[in-house]
Amino acid sequence: MKTRRSRRQQRSSRDSDPCSKLTFQLDADSLFKYCDQRGIDILQSLRLKVTPPIRFNDPFEFMPKVAFVITPEKITSGLRSKRMLHQLWKQMKIPLDFETFRNLYLNRFEQVGERRVKATLKKRQAAADNARDGILEFMSAAFALACYSEVADNFLMWSHYTAGHQGMVIEFNVGNEFFIKPENLMPVVYRSERVNASYGPRGLSFNEPNTSLVRTKNLDWSYEKEWRQMFPLKTCTKVHGADGNVTYFQPLPPKALKSVILGTRCKTATENAVRELIQRRELRHVKVKRAILHERDFRLKIVEM
Repeated sequence: MKTRRSRRQQRSSRDSDPCSKLTFQLDADSLFKYCDQRGIDILQSLRLKVTPPIRFNDPFEFMPKVAFVITPEKITSGLRSKRMLHQLWKQMKIPLDFETFRNLYLNRFEQVGERRVKATLKKRQAAADNARDGILEFMSAAFALACYSEVADNFLMWSHYTAGHQGMVIEFNVGNEFFIKPENLMPVVYRSERVNASYGPRGLSFNEPNTSLVRTKNLDWSYEKEWRQMFPLKTCTKVHGADGNVTYFQPLPPKALKSVILGTRCKTATENAVRELIQRRELRHVKVKRAILHERDFRLKIVEM
């Protein structure tokens, strides 16, 4: 699927390597994060909440479609192979020469082989399912993501993520050092098919760049125009809540913040808190804007205050 026209894609020469990196360039100066009233914490604590993907609200996240490519014929061939039998013979350490052992094994295999192949096939299918289902847990134990949007005026996102327009959108300066690692900032691609993977004799493998797993979502989400930033959990600050849950944060340079866009239903107390925080010396460059209803159309306008 083609990348949207608004950005250039720079592909590394090691796409097929599991450690290869795809880098992308955003042809804009800003990215935006939709927040409820708790977005004030970004200004107050100069930190950005990042989330392990297992906590995302889409159950298709990090769930590829896996083609099971192990056939009964391959299993039969493997169970009868001279190499496998020689290893088995050495492990068992029975007082028979290899050829005698092999002939006895093959004669027995003719009697019970079909049943054994079916049992092996069932085990490998279960292993394939576990490998697929384990991706999300594995990634969530190692990484957390920050999610942004290219746009600040999407009405649906204001409704879903800002407590019904009572919250705010934080505008970030993508030219800041916080965003300079191009390999961990990537656009989401929206498509109808899940990421392609296959499970064969050597286990799970992907049929497209591994980063596709991080940046592929259902077409239904395309209105979000999302970008994602990935952080190793070991670089994150952990905050333990009273409920026992752990929340992860990344420290945020003040200059990474560009503006705060208040929602159309933003309460006075929230606005006052924002204005007070940006009086701090390190945040005096941050502008305050407001989303207002367009006079004629079903859309929002962003205006400076």
